[in-house]
Amino acid sequence: MTFTNKLSFATYLGVPVQPTQLYEFAYNIIILGILWWARDKLKSNGLLFWIYITLYGFFRFLVEFVRTDPIRAFGMTASQMFALAMMAVGLAVIFGYYFRKNPSEARQADK
Repeated sequence: MTFTNKLSFATYLGVPVQPTQLYEFAYNIIILGILWWARDKLKSNGLLFWIYITLYGFFRFLVEFVRTDPIRAFGMTASQMFALAMMAVGLAVIFGYYFRKNPSEARQADK
């Protein structure tokens, strides 16, 4: 894919780049399929959102390797660092959902 319009916001005009917009569209469709399949299987409110955040962060981290964004720190782009933060927070919340006590069990244990 090559951007040639001078009015575009492309960093490199006339230089072939990967069509990352199509990659993002494709993996969002994949994520939609996963979430649609999982929606009735999850018992906790909000867990579907955190699964999306984690999956999107994972795919976004990967697609950033083929983008032409500048490297910021630790050999990664700003989007990769944000994607890692999304995955870390998402996984922490998901594990928190699974390892917390059921509120009804906690009330019975206190009695």
